[in-house]
Amino acid sequence: MKQRLGKVVIALVVGVVALLALPLIAELANSAISLALAAIQFVGLLLFFVGLPFLVWVLARPLYRTFLMPTVRAIHIRKIRANRELMEAALRENESVQE
Repeated sequence: MKQRLGKVVIALVVGVVALLALPLIAELANSAISLALAAIQFVGLLLFFVGLPFLVWVLARPLYRTFLMPTVRAIHIRKIRANRELMEAALRENESVQE
């Protein structure tokens, strides 16, 4: 009988402590959930502000090499050719004036 009474008293004490500690436990769980969500949000923002520019850079590099680099090269070659042809035309003009 004493053992049973001891177990009932222990159960009642644990129940009372649990009821008193329940708001604290709920607040700690809420804090833990808030902290976890804040960590997830931080990782998401970090991926957005670091990963997205990196992704744009990685994708832009082949696009530059495929489209813009040949265009710039063609413009440069065209400029050199135009200057050379202008010089040749000027020399031809000088030769025709001297004759």
